[in-house]
Amino acid sequence: MNPLVMKFKEDWSLAYFLYYTFQISVGLLVGTVLISLIFNTILFFKGQQLIMLDEIPVLIQTEYFSEVRDIKTESFHVMIPETVKANMHLSGNPKTNIWSVLYYRLISLIRHLSVIIALFFGMKLFKNIAEGESFNRQNPKYLFIIGWTLFLTSCLFILLSYLPTPLIGSVPLENGMRIKSIYFSDNNFMLGGIISIVFGYVIKEANRIHEEQKLTV
Repeated sequence: MNPLVMKFKEDWSLAYFLYYTFQISVGLLVGTVLISLIFNTILFFKGQQLIMLDEIPVLIQTEYFSEVRDIKTESFHVMIPETVKANMHLSGNPKTNIWSVLYYRLISLIRHLSVIIALFFGMKLFKNIAEGESFNRQNPKYLFIIGWTLFLTSCLFILLSYLPTPLIGSVPLENGMRIKSIYFSDNNFMLGGIISIVFGYVIKEANRIHEEQKLTV
């Protein structure tokens, strides 16, 4: 069989598919972050009065539902929360609001970096598996990095709800609404992180047993 055809068939394995998917995702995310940083840096040094930041997910507290938040009927009971989730698009003068701009930019950057790190080491993991190196000693290390990155990012998301919200916290809203906190959805990061860490320990132990069997043989 033609070697190119054989290579093509190998590349269609699930491990190779995931490897290429992660590789493309890393490239797209890194490109997006770099373009955004370069664009805003150019605007800053050109003295632009307005810089657009990324979407800022927030939790808004409202008294709008205060009188109707509990609806009871004979067959069901509905509770309407006093908070709603929304995405805010923030633009600001970087000269007068430099620390606030950097604060929200850093939060956005950390979120993107955590995903990039997880995808990058996931890419390296699936590359090893695709090349038949399932017992590579680096594989548990990659899983540990992915797991702890996702777990700590999830903890950071929880912490963000207690951090201050400069600029947007003082925005006057109608109908008794106020911005309560920054709100990043966990997206199962913590669960994914714990699973990755557990799998890391499992593969590490499997590698140890595999090495012992090789020495025995």
